[in-house]
Amino acid sequence: MSSSVFDAFKAFDKKLKLDPEVTAQARSLAAELEQCLRDAGLCQSRLLQGSFGRKTMRPPLKDVDIVIVLPDRLADQRTQPGMSEWAMSAFRNAIVDANILPGVAFDVEQAHAHALQLTIPGVDFTVDLVPAFETESPDDGWLYIADRDKDQWTKLSDVRRLRDKVADRNQQCGGVWVNQVREAKHALDRNPHIKDLVCGLLVESLAYDAVTKKVNPQQAMVAIFTAATASLGGPYFGLAQDDLTAKWSGADRADVLRFFEENRRKAVEAVRLESAGDKVEAIRIWREVFGDLFPTEAFSFVERLKTVGQIGGSVTADGRLTTVPGNARPARPWRAVAADEQVQAAHELCSPGKQNAGTASPSMDSLLSDPDRVARQVASGEVVWGVRDVLASCLCDGYAVKLELDLLPLPDAADEGFAVERVRVVATRDHQVLVYPIAQRGRTWRHRNDAGKGALCLQYPGDDPSLLWLWEDGLEELLTRVRLHLLAEEVFRREGSWPGEELPHGLPTGGVVWPVASEAMRRALRKWSR
Repeated sequence: MSSSVFDAFKAFDKKLKLDPEVTAQARSLAAELEQCLRDAGLCQSRLLQGSFGRKTMRPPLKDVDIVIVLPDRLADQRTQPGMSEWAMSAFRNAIVDANILPGVAFDVEQAHAHALQLTIPGVDFTVDLVPAFETESPDDGWLYIADRDKDQWTKLSDVRRLRDKVADRNQQCGGVWVNQVREAKHALDRNPHIKDLVCGLLVESLAYDAVTKKVNPQQAMVAIFTAATASLGGPYFGLAQDDLTAKWSGADRADVLRFFEENRRKAVEAVRLESAGDKVEAIRIWREVFGDLFPTEAFSFVERLKTVGQIGGSVTADGRLTTVPGNARPARPWRAVAADEQVQAAHELCSPGKQNAGTASPSMDSLLSDPDRVARQVASGEVVWGVRDVLASCLCDGYAVKLELDLLPLPDAADEGFAVERVRVVATRDHQVLVYPIAQRGRTWRHRNDAGKGALCLQYPGDDPSLLWLWEDGLEELLTRVRLHLLAEEVFRREGSWPGEELPHGLPTGGVVWPVASEAMRRALRKWSR
């Protein structure tokens, strides 16, 4: 299991590298073909082009493009009729005569305009030999490329310039730029329609524009996806000589922009979650961007519970824990050890406050005024996920209301054998709230008050308000806090440690509240401040 999102990217990057044996085979073939053509007087120099040559190709290796620069002594024949076809035939004859590749076949599928294609027995990739001549100004880096369809050599290629640009940029970025290009390319695999529209050179161009210094892969993805949304609204040349979007229809362009904007938003959110301390959720989102090849973590439910306990978040409508701010504030449970402390905690737990006007959750006041209606809302699943057998009744001539219900374990917790928990919530008109677990005898409790009937101690009332449930927060947040607390209690029984930050038992010395220990929770104080 990786220890960080960066480690997950490292593991992902390893999966995007070509098999070293296949790479060695390709380079060996290129050298062998070069020597063969040199011996035949047909090669002055050669260079690898395409994504393999620029080291941005992802597995599997499908083709290797080799530019063969013909000798200068043949340059005066470049414009002669049939010279482009002559070059292809000369390559073919030299390879066959030398018998260096027994059984080799040429142009099996079709005769490409600019290259002679070799299909070699026992080799899983094809080799394309591209005849070329130096221009009249070779120091400029351009080459004339053969076109046997048009029988001419007028097409200019900047393959060397492009190779050098990519190599320089990769060096400027500490040698990781090509890795990040491969990662960005892989995101296209999630959408075949977009993959058909967006060529590899377009992604490389976006990366060239967006990533100009060494950054981590998370930052690089945000930059590349952002550059796409900013650059692809109209013609885009990038590193190419021609508009890389010229064949797109208006609908195609809209689809591409939508794709990159969606990935940009996901990348930004993943970075935010990682910064907030939730690497689990960040990795889940990166997996949405890149698909199943991106490593998934065998994170236990306990680790996720600890993360939400420290930085807050929410339990979603489908019972999933997330750090997206919602119904679960970060918390530090406490425990009263004497009767007077429990009385103090009960009176201070939920200070009176004005109910938030915009909340959809039942207020605590509505529970007191109409417990039956609120109980029906809770039972229907409108308030929190996963409840059953909900009962409500008035106590002490309406001074208090008792709400009893079963809280089902969240799906991830259920997978790990966590049980259903039944609880009783007692709320009074002077804004006291006590929560009692109704459980089998013999269970141990980490944060359950010693005095009286043993109410759960969900929080220390003198703690920072950012970490407290208050009366005005309503029933949804209360039941969510109760559920997470009960799950944490079960973790403590199993593992002997509390999944998150907790407070010492008893009142603090001199009334000075214990400082927050973790950096993650200190950041959460600012996010949840009130």
